[in-house]
Amino acid sequence: VRKLNAALEHAVNDHEDGTISAMLVDADIAIQINDMLTPEAFWQTANRGIFKAISELIHKNESTETMQVIEELRRTGKLEAIGGEYIVHALALDAGTPKHALANYAPKVLEYHRRRITKRNADVMSSMAYSATYEDLVEQAVLTATDIESVSRRIESTATMTDPMLAELKTRTPQTSVGISTGLTDLDDKILGLLPGNLIVTPAETGMGKTTFGLHLARAAN
Repeated sequence: VRKLNAALEHAVNDHEDGTISAMLVDADIAIQINDMLTPEAFWQTANRGIFKAISELIHKNESTETMQVIEELRRTGKLEAIGGEYIVHALALDAGTPKHALANYAPKVLEYHRRRITKRNADVMSSMAYSATYEDLVEQAVLTATDIESVSRRIESTATMTDPMLAELKTRTPQTSVGISTGLTDLDDKILGLLPGNLIVTPAETGMGKTTFGLHLARAAN
C-alpha cells in the first residue's frame, strides 16, 4: 500500500507541476485552466499558492508571466510560503507543451481532487457506519455526491455555454446568416459577420491589442 500511495503522490505532483508550468508560459492556456480548476484542486501547497496568484492576475486582466506572478505573490505576502522565487522560475523553465498540459495534466489534477474528496467523505461514512442511523448515512452519501459535483461544475458549465455556440457557428451559411462585417475578410469568412444577440468576449494579455481590435470593429460597423 505504501508503494502504491507513493506512486500516486508522484503522479499527482507531476500533473500539478505540469499544469502550473503551462500556465506560467502561455496566457491563453492559463485562462482556460483557470476556468477548469480552483486552488483547492491542487494538493501541493506551493502549486495552490501559485495558482491563486495566476488566477488573481487573470481576474485583474494583467499579465501572467513569471515575473508578474512572483510580484503578485510578494505583494500578498505568499512568496516565501510557496518556497520563494526559485520555485516559480523552476516551474516556468520546466514547462513542456502547454496544449498537452491543458488536455492531459489539468484534467488529471481535477480527477485526483475528486478522488481526494471521495476518500475524505468515505472516511466520514466509515466512521459513521456503526453509530449513525441509516438516514444519516444516506444524507452523507448525498453530500458526498454534491461535493464531487461542485468540483466539476466550472468545467461542465463552460462546456454547456460554448458547445451550443460552436454548433450554431457551424450551421451558418451566407444564405441564412449575414451579419455586420468586422472589416476583416478572413474573420468574416469564418463567422459571417457580427449577428444580433451575440455577446463576444475577446480575452488577451494587457497590451495585446484588445482595445484596438474593438475600435476597429466599431469603425467597421459604423
